[in-house]
Amino acid sequence: SWELPSKAEVDAQAMEGGQWWLWGPRKAGGGVYEFSSRKLVSGGLIIIAGDARQREQLLAEFQRIFLFITATVVIVGVAVGAVLAQRSLAPVRDLIATVNSIGGGSMDARVPTRGTHDELDELASLFNSMLERISLLIQGMRDALDNVAHDLRTPLTRAKAVVETALQSNLSQQGLREALMDIAEENERIRTTLNTLMDISEAETGTMRLNIERLDVGALMEESVEIYEYLAQEKGIVLICDAPPGLYAMADQGRVRQVLSNLLDNALKYSKPGGQVVVSGRIEDGHACVTVRDEGEGIPAEDMPRIFERLYRGDKSRGHRGLGLGLSLVRAVLRAHGGDVHVESGVGKGSAFTFTLPGA
Repeated sequence: SWELPSKAEVDAQAMEGGQWWLWGPRKAGGGVYEFSSRKLVSGGLIIIAGDARQREQLLAEFQRIFLFITATVVIVGVAVGAVLAQRSLAPVRDLIATVNSIGGGSMDARVPTRGTHDELDELASLFNSMLERISLLIQGMRDALDNVAHDLRTPLTRAKAVVETALQSNLSQQGLREALMDIAEENERIRTTLNTLMDISEAETGTMRLNIERLDVGALMEESVEIYEYLAQEKGIVLICDAPPGLYAMADQGRVRQVLSNLLDNALKYSKPGGQVVVSGRIEDGHACVTVRDEGEGIPAEDMPRIFERLYRGDKSRGHRGLGLGLSLVRAVLRAHGGDVHVESGVGKGSAFTFTLPGA
């Protein structure tokens, strides 16, 4: 049986205009009832009531299910998040391990890539590329130091030998004069090398002083060819100059002469007797273009990307003298003018170096 609310409570709800309300008995453990009332025109009151415990039990069941699902989702989410975090941070841990290996002296260590093509995988690839570049630079520095040590040691050794010979021998005044001239020659060779290094650094950093003027490139080509004509005849090489009239550029005469001298020296150095070296010029897209073409040994494909690097020498056997600074200086000087240089070559087919300068 229900324990109904008192008439006073029902009247109070009705007087307040209540259409629906819940009522719970004062006894502990009692049920919960739902009432609906409507006041009639005659002043009477119609009350309909029902037991709300079933609905409350259903709501309680829904609450338990919701709490269970929420707890399950949270637990699964935390677990999945931990696994994803573990997998996501794996490339970072690999990166840290690689850095530690490199710090320990293992320059061959690389970050493993997973082929996922995401941001972390791309970072690992870029890091590996950077390590490859650093390794190449380190190897280049070692090669450069080896070249410097070898090629600078030679004039120093010669100078030392001349001095020791002069001290130990009873040379005449003429003999001593010749010894001093030999020492001066070796000293000049060292000074030239150091000056070339300084010129390259100034050109690459933009601090090289250039006396820019309207330059007759054709006349400079003929002048340079005339200077090297005697050397070409000594080696049995035909030296040809094809300088068109009206070939002008805005450039520093001394520096362009230096560029031509380096290219001609290389062409004659690597050409065989009976070969031919041609220096030609033309105007192209408003630029003065000069090509120095030889029929020499050519440049191997693996050396082509590096021939303009400072102190790089493709001739590992040191069959030809030099520090590998000439082409590096050529490119640095031309770029300081706003020009550039490129090469076409094939082993056994010779090489063609073409440089450009702003036209005038």
